[in-house]
Amino acid sequence: MNEKTQKEMNFFQKMLASIKDFDQYPILASQHFTKVASYVIILILFMTIICGLAFSIQMYQKMGQAISYIDTQLPNLYYENNELTVESEEQPIIISLEDEFIQKIIIDTSKDITIEKIEEEKSKLQQNQVGVLLLHDKMYFKLPQSKELIEYTYADFFAIYEIEKFQKNDIVNYFSGNNTIIMAIAFFITYVIYFFMLNMIMTMMYALFLGIAGYLTAIALRLRLKISAMIKMAIYALTLPTILLTIYTVMNLFTGFTITYFDIMYITVAYIYIIASLFIIKSDIMKKQQELTMIIEEQAKIAAQKQAEEEQKEKERQEREETERRKRREEEKKKQEKKQDKQNGTDSPQADNV
Repeated sequence: MNEKTQKEMNFFQKMLASIKDFDQYPILASQHFTKVASYVIILILFMTIICGLAFSIQMYQKMGQAISYIDTQLPNLYYENNELTVESEEQPIIISLEDEFIQKIIIDTSKDITIEKIEEEKSKLQQNQVGVLLLHDKMYFKLPQSKELIEYTYADFFAIYEIEKFQKNDIVNYFSGNNTIIMAIAFFITYVIYFFMLNMIMTMMYALFLGIAGYLTAIALRLRLKISAMIKMAIYALTLPTILLTIYTVMNLFTGFTITYFDIMYITVAYIYIIASLFIIKSDIMKKQQELTMIIEEQAKIAAQKQAEEEQKEKERQEREETERRKRREEEKKKQEKKQDKQNGTDSPQADNV
């Protein structure tokens, strides 16, 4: 497959080449940045959609249990004038669900709550894979794959559904029917929008870090590569780690399976890909240099042989010329001798008597 064909590869061909063909990295890195950007956008979008679907399915399956808990365990609550109120003197209300999809729900609708208290409750929420913090005017979501909380004001969140007020019974009745599907879809859209932006930022940060590390490695290997080319290679090197992250996120959602140092593994796998591609580039360069050296040596041999042949021909030519000159000298000498003999014969006494 020639270089032109490689440059025209579609997304899935690039993805396969990024995973199994280290020797294609120089060609992939030679592409224009717009093509590389379109590749990483599609890759992150696919990843986010798959994780979002898994998250929404998991949420839909657990929604019934959550609504049942709200109906039987939570005190009465109501939402009006963009504020949530819980009729309970003891706040915050902390609901821990170890084996459920949402591990922790914290409710504190006190209007006099301090910033320090909010930060403390947010810190508790961040220790879980999935959790919710409900305040009097806003709420926070902790979702898998993110260490940061998603913040929504009630005014913005419920404006999407054109909801102005409700009570606990309205929540139970609303989510007891097909509206659960609508909520799952809403969470899916929210998840995709938020995590697509977050994953894009994180991926580009990783690509920049790996690009710099790869550039320094290339210098150590005595390879002259541009930093822009290394960043492109880093983007393609993140393909397999991104796929593994997607699989890990889905498994974590459905099974709770965790890998302690997955972040380290994520960056290590990508760096291994970069190192492998750099060694292949260096090997190709050395191979081409060896081939060039062999060509130069062969050309030198041919030139030496040709020069020797020319020198031999010149020597033979000179010998022929010398032979011819010798012959001419001998012929001239013979002619001179004959002429001399003839002159001597004419001048002798016998010749006069005759």
